[in-house]
Amino acid sequence: MERKAPEQILSAMRIHMAAKENIRSQMEDIAFAYTRLLSEGREENEEQLSALLSRQRALSQQHFSTVLAITRINRALDVLPEQERLLLELVFCDGCPALDVMEELVIEKSSYYRLRKRALQHFELAYYGSPDA
Repeated sequence: MERKAPEQILSAMRIHMAAKENIRSQMEDIAFAYTRLLSEGREENEEQLSALLSRQRALSQQHFSTVLAITRINRALDVLPEQERLLLELVFCDGCPALDVMEELVIEKSSYYRLRKRALQHFELAYYGSPDA
């Protein structure tokens, strides 16, 4: 597995969450279209039904991969101390500016950068395991 920087992994969380909702919406659209085609009961719909099922299988695989990525990130975040986890979620998952995070955590600028560095190190260790893995 290619080892990505913890910042990249955490920043991808927002993308994964949006993708999960998008996939779910597409799967609902497919279910509606499939039901409509079935109710029409015409033989010429078989090709369209087959295409819908194929697309639904592909979306199911994407959904599984996306949920797996989100779960893995959340598990790594869950083992962090509360302040570190909150900082990473605010910065990377919610996209909050540093000043807002400092205010939320009631910390000074120097403490923010030390905490951020330590949180990223701990997240990377929780996400990948040992540093040499």
